[in-house]
Amino acid sequence: DFYDLAAGNYFTCGVLSGNSVSPVCWGLGFPASIPLAVSPGLCRDTPCPPGSHGDGDNSPCKSPGSRICLPCSTSCPPDMYLKSECTERSDQICVYNCSTCVSPDCSSKCSASLTGGGKAKGKFWSLQLPIATAEIGFAL
Repeated sequence: DFYDLAAGNYFTCGVLSGNSVSPVCWGLGFPASIPLAVSPGLCRDTPCPPGSHGDGDNSPCKSPGSRICLPCSTSCPPDMYLKSECTERSDQICVYNCSTCVSPDCSSKCSASLTGGGKAKGKFWSLQLPIATAEIGFAL
């Protein structure tokens, strides 16, 4: 029983359903890079070890209660801070620090969440006020 199949002119590759997600290929001339969306690890029935988290509801594992354990992220990107630690069920969660935005991505995310509080709103207006003043100056 196969979880997924891919084929070319003279070859076929498949991922066997069950505990392994390693591809198996047969035929002639199959590529070095398997043309399947192969899972990043093995399905397991046991809890994930410390330093890793399960793949949650998006698991490609067929057996109920099975999961693929993925390594936890080790740090947050610049402009972000740690909101919650890595757990057995999910990776760490990082959020933007809107009071110290440097990147355009941070600024756009923080200005989009104006309902979130005064600091994000203040940062948004401090960026918009010089632009509005320049537009009025050109109009006069």
